[in-house]
Amino acid sequence: MKIPWRFTRKQTIAAACCIVVVIFFVARIYGYIVKEPVVSLEEVYKTEGIPVEVADVTRGRMDIWKTFPGELKGIRQAELTSNLSTRVVRLLFTVGDPVKKGNIIMKIDPNDASSMTVNFRQDQELYLKSIRDYERMKILYEEGAVSKQDFENARTAYEIALSDYNASKESVEIPAPFDGVLTDINVSEGDRITSGMVLGTVAVTDRMRVDLMLSAEKAQMIAKGQPAKIVLPSNAGSGCEHSGAPARSAR
Repeated sequence: MKIPWRFTRKQTIAAACCIVVVIFFVARIYGYIVKEPVVSLEEVYKTEGIPVEVADVTRGRMDIWKTFPGELKGIRQAELTSNLSTRVVRLLFTVGDPVKKGNIIMKIDPNDASSMTVNFRQDQELYLKSIRDYERMKILYEEGAVSKQDFENARTAYEIALSDYNASKESVEIPAPFDGVLTDINVSEGDRITSGMVLGTVAVTDRMRVDLMLSAEKAQMIAKGQPAKIVLPSNAGSGCEHSGAPARSAR
């Protein structure tokens, strides 16, 4: 008489675990035997192509911004200079002060030993002499002691001397060339200067402009009316971002 074999619950679980372990090791061994080579992405693109996404063509706008270095200036701007090599004796305005045309910004020493101040001193002496001659001739002419021609000659000499003196005086008393703001001073009282040195800058700042520094090739990217924005870095200087988009308005 045969008695059927019956598995207990624990034996069934143990047998199932053994089967799983055996299958796992068989799979690992098989994977090492038939391991597939790793294919790079470039090789996949060569054999299967590059995946792309297809979309319908639509009309739109694409803005391309370019950044150029530049210098921010007033809409009107002038540099203050002198043709003398001497020293600064007095500053009458400071940076940021509004000035009127003709205001004396600074005074330069006209009595410096430099030979370049000689012309100013000569023009000053000639001007003072012409004033005395003209006033004396005017009195004599009114008394009938000199001719009208002598009086006219004295007046002409005075007017010429006055014009020369005023021109020379602008080298020692630096005036504002127009109404604006003193945006820069490059010297202090007592500093020595040289002929042609930039002493300061006066500008009209109610409107501003940017002078861009770019090549002729890059200049072709810019057209009148294109939108632009100025970016001021926290340290110094300025830059201009320019859009390659079509012009919106002319300015």
